[in-house]
Amino acid sequence: HLNPDVELGGAEPAIGFNYLGRLAAGAGDLPDELWRIDPSGLPITEAASKIPMPLAHTVEVNAGTLDAGPDGPVLQATWTWAPSLVDEAQIARLSRLWFEALGGVCAHVRSGGGGLTPSDIAPARLTQQQIDELADRHDIADILPLTPLQQGLLFQTAFAAEADLPAADIYAVQLMITIAGELDAGRLRDAVHAVVARHPNLAARFCTDHDHPVQIIPTDPVIAWQQVELDDSADFEQWCAAERAAVCTLGDQPVFRAALVHTGGHGTGANEHRFVLTVHHIVIDGWSLPILLQEIFAGYFGQRLPAPA
Repeated sequence: HLNPDVELGGAEPAIGFNYLGRLAAGAGDLPDELWRIDPSGLPITEAASKIPMPLAHTVEVNAGTLDAGPDGPVLQATWTWAPSLVDEAQIARLSRLWFEALGGVCAHVRSGGGGLTPSDIAPARLTQQQIDELADRHDIADILPLTPLQQGLLFQTAFAAEADLPAADIYAVQLMITIAGELDAGRLRDAVHAVVARHPNLAARFCTDHDHPVQIIPTDPVIAWQQVELDDSADFEQWCAAERAAVCTLGDQPVFRAALVHTGGHGTGANEHRFVLTVHHIVIDGWSLPILLQEIFAGYFGQRLPAPA
């Protein structure tokens, strides 16, 4: 009805298409005692077509996506037609061509084709040219508007930085955890990366180049990870201040940074490290910090995490 080229007063279209959505998403994480769709049973699309009612179109297609198992989601489609107007051979050919076309679209996307359009990110209110300019600089999974609170934090952070105020890093949250004993630095780094992949908003980049600020969610979130050797505690304090300043550069810089620090002086022992997380308040609130730490250390110790909320 939004297409001016379509004659709404014309004849009913010959083909009707109904997409039922994606069902049983996340079923693999459900306990065994809960009900779930049996992929070997009646297809969800066929169930929709079993309702005894006259056809509204010469050909009707009911399609849906089912999370069927370890191979990922499966698209199902059931075709119903008026045998007095089309025969089974014609429908078989039409359905085959339809799935071949969909296969071509999937192959195009897997090879790096496609991209976002304004309709994909409608709340962000960007033009196609603006989206393309951002895509030239980032691998984009999504572009989102800022919440009112985020807009306020962005403004105050930028104002403090431009005015060179002493409290310019007031919205930088920094956690320092002393870890004693043997530590696998690579496994800790991987655990942090896994948490950021679960919550990609932690890796958001912020852009103020257009009429409305937006946050860019990357396709492959990468953490800013460091493993640092420092001489003494004074160097450590200076380094921490630099990390807080870094996350307050709300442009193309990461707003979530993680590091494992060892000081050669009296600050830490030979088997003692400081695990430092620095994050801007624009991507995390205080209630989420315990969840962040719980998931990082659960990942480090190989514990299974539930599906992200």
